[in-house]
Amino acid sequence: AVVLSAWMPLGQDWTTSFRGAHSVREYVLVGDPGICGRPWETWGDGGCSGNEDEDDRPPYQRDGWCRIPLPDASRYQIARTDKRWSDERHGRTVAFVRSAIDEGRERPRNGEPAEKRMRHTAGDGHA
Repeated sequence: AVVLSAWMPLGQDWTTSFRGAHSVREYVLVGDPGICGRPWETWGDGGCSGNEDEDDRPPYQRDGWCRIPLPDASRYQIARTDKRWSDERHGRTVAFVRSAIDEGRERPRNGEPAEKRMRHTAGDGHA
Protein backbone atom coordinates (compact mmCIF):
# COMPACT_ATOMS: atom_id res chain seq x y z
CA ALA A 1 0.00 0.00 0.00
CA VAL A 2 0.99 3.62 -0.55
CA VAL A 3 -0.12 6.27 1.96
CA LEU A 4 -0.55 9.90 0.87
CA SER A 5 -0.51 12.37 3.75
CA ALA A 6 -1.18 16.01 2.93
CA TRP A 7 -0.70 18.85 5.41
CA MET A 8 -0.41 16.79 8.60
CA PRO A 9 -1.38 18.92 11.63
CA LEU A 10 1.49 20.70 13.42
CA GLY A 11 2.81 18.75 16.40
CA GLN A 12 1.33 15.41 15.31
CA ASP A 13 3.34 12.60 13.75
CA TRP A 14 1.51 9.81 11.94
CA THR A 15 4.59 8.44 10.19
CA THR A 16 5.42 6.02 13.00
CA SER A 17 2.08 4.32 12.31
CA PHE A 18 2.72 4.34 8.55
CA ARG A 19 6.11 2.68 9.00
CA GLY A 20 4.70 0.20 11.52
CA ALA A 21 2.04 -1.13 9.14
CA HIS A 22 3.45 -4.12 7.24
CA SER A 23 1.21 -3.47 4.24
CA VAL A 24 2.67 0.03 3.70
CA ARG A 25 5.58 -0.04 1.27
CA GLU A 26 5.71 3.71 0.65
CA TYR A 27 4.30 6.89 2.11
CA VAL A 28 4.31 10.36 0.58
CA LEU A 29 4.26 13.54 2.65
CA VAL A 30 2.95 16.79 1.20
CA GLY A 31 3.29 19.98 3.22
CA ASP A 32 5.58 22.52 4.84
CA PRO A 33 7.94 20.81 7.32
CA GLY A 34 7.92 23.98 9.40
CA ILE A 35 4.18 23.75 10.10
CA CYS A 36 3.26 20.13 9.30
CA GLY A 37 3.90 17.23 11.63
CA ARG A 38 7.06 17.33 13.74
CA PRO A 39 10.30 18.31 11.94
CA TRP A 40 12.52 15.53 13.33
CA GLU A 41 10.03 12.69 13.76
CA THR A 42 7.98 13.31 10.60
CA TRP A 43 10.47 14.71 8.08
CA GLY A 44 13.90 13.86 9.55
CA ASP A 45 14.76 17.58 9.57
CA GLY A 46 16.39 19.59 12.29
CA GLY A 47 19.53 17.81 13.41
CA CYS A 48 18.96 15.10 15.95
CA SER A 49 16.70 13.91 18.71
CA GLY A 50 18.78 15.58 21.43
CA ASN A 51 19.22 12.35 23.37
CA GLU A 52 22.93 11.45 23.66
CA ASP A 53 22.20 7.76 24.21
CA GLU A 54 20.01 7.46 21.11
CA ASP A 55 21.07 6.77 17.53
CA ASP A 56 21.16 10.19 15.82
CA ARG A 57 19.78 8.91 12.53
CA PRO A 58 16.29 10.19 11.71
CA PRO A 59 13.47 7.90 12.87
CA TYR A 60 12.62 6.82 9.31
CA GLN A 61 16.22 5.58 8.81
CA ARG A 62 16.27 3.74 12.12
CA ASP A 63 13.06 2.01 11.04
CA GLY A 64 14.60 0.90 7.71
CA TRP A 65 13.17 3.48 5.30
CA CYS A 66 14.74 5.70 2.61
CA ARG A 67 13.78 9.33 1.95
CA ILE A 68 13.27 10.42 -1.68
CA PRO A 69 12.57 14.12 -2.31
CA LEU A 70 10.19 14.69 -5.22
CA PRO A 71 11.26 18.10 -6.59
CA ASP A 72 9.00 17.89 -9.65
CA ALA A 73 5.95 17.77 -7.39
CA SER A 74 7.34 20.22 -4.80
CA ARG A 75 7.94 22.89 -7.42
CA TYR A 76 4.20 23.41 -7.97
CA GLN A 77 3.15 23.59 -4.33
CA ILE A 78 1.85 26.79 -2.83
CA ALA A 79 1.99 27.03 0.95
CA ARG A 80 0.38 29.59 3.20
CA THR A 81 3.85 30.42 4.52
CA ASP A 82 5.12 31.39 1.04
CA LYS A 83 5.66 35.10 0.35
CA ARG A 84 4.52 36.66 -2.93
CA TRP A 85 7.77 38.59 -3.29
CA SER A 86 10.01 35.57 -2.72
CA ASP A 87 10.95 32.72 -5.04
CA GLU A 88 11.51 30.47 -2.01
CA ARG A 89 8.81 27.85 -1.54
CA HIS A 90 8.18 26.14 1.79
CA GLY A 91 5.97 23.26 0.67
CA ARG A 92 7.60 19.92 -0.11
CA THR A 93 6.63 16.54 -1.44
CA VAL A 94 8.77 13.69 -0.13
CA ALA A 95 8.40 9.92 -0.58
CA PHE A 96 9.61 7.43 2.00
CA VAL A 97 10.11 3.83 0.87
CA ARG A 98 11.12 0.68 2.70
CA SER A 99 14.82 0.03 2.28
CA ALA A 100 16.33 -2.95 0.50
CA ILE A 101 17.26 -4.59 3.79
CA ASP A 102 13.70 -4.34 5.09
CA GLU A 103 12.10 -5.78 1.96
CA GLY A 104 14.87 -8.09 0.80
CA ARG A 105 15.11 -6.47 -2.65
CA GLU A 106 17.24 -3.89 -4.41
CA ARG A 107 17.11 -0.34 -3.01
CA PRO A 108 15.69 2.34 -5.33
CA ARG A 109 18.38 4.48 -6.97
CA ASN A 110 18.13 8.29 -7.09
CA GLY A 111 14.37 8.29 -6.49
CA GLU A 112 13.59 6.76 -9.89
CA PRO A 113 10.93 4.25 -8.81
CA ALA A 114 8.91 6.73 -6.76
CA GLU A 115 9.10 9.49 -9.36
CA LYS A 116 8.21 7.15 -12.22
CA ARG A 117 5.30 5.76 -10.21
CA MET A 118 4.08 9.31 -9.45
CA ARG A 119 4.20 10.26 -13.16
CA HIS A 120 2.55 6.99 -14.22
CA THR A 121 -0.36 7.23 -11.80
CA ALA A 122 -0.89 10.93 -12.51
CA GLY A 123 -1.05 10.29 -16.26
CA ASP A 124 -3.43 7.34 -16.39
CA GLY A 125 -6.07 8.49 -13.91
CA HIS A 126 -5.42 5.70 -11.42
CA ALA A 127 -4.27 6.37 -7.89
